[in-house]
Amino acid sequence: LGNLLGQFIARSQAEHALEQEGEFLNALLDNITEGIVACDAQGSLTTFNEAARVLHGLPAESMASDQWSGHYDLYLADGSTPMRTAQVPLFRALHGEQVRDVEMVIAPKDLPRHVVVCNGRALVNRAGEKLGAVVAMHDITERKQAEERLLQLAHFDVLTGLPNRHLFQESLKNAMAQADAQG
Repeated sequence: LGNLLGQFIARSQAEHALEQEGEFLNALLDNITEGIVACDAQGSLTTFNEAARVLHGLPAESMASDQWSGHYDLYLADGSTPMRTAQVPLFRALHGEQVRDVEMVIAPKDLPRHVVVCNGRALVNRAGEKLGAVVAMHDITERKQAEERLLQLAHFDVLTGLPNRHLFQESLKNAMAQADAQG
């Protein structure tokens, strides 16, 4: 009886420690400013931290992972070409590719778009078995907007909004090169 009681207490302590560790990891994920998305070995989405929820326009209440994709669309870096499944960074990472600095656009329904840079990789255990994949997303929307504004300032007059001499010279150079190429 004493042995069984000892096993019960040890098991209860181990379960409590695991529960605390899980709570710690969830708190850690939700306090990271980068969006974190993970899937299992079959490709089913399992984890979205709070930053990823905001980027994707997902509601705060929990929902089935097969419903997540109805809240957003994914586009290539140009912002208009829809991303095919094989191009999605999480899919690429799940299939063994080391994803580095992949730029994409997340377009939540009825919310502003976000330009993000993704890095990810497959998750494997010590035995080398694939457990799934994880992708971290860094929001670079403000940086992209600043770049566009600088480009606008370089090519258009600030006061009138009309094209400036620099844009005229660039356009003329491109037109002459195109005319030469076409004979």
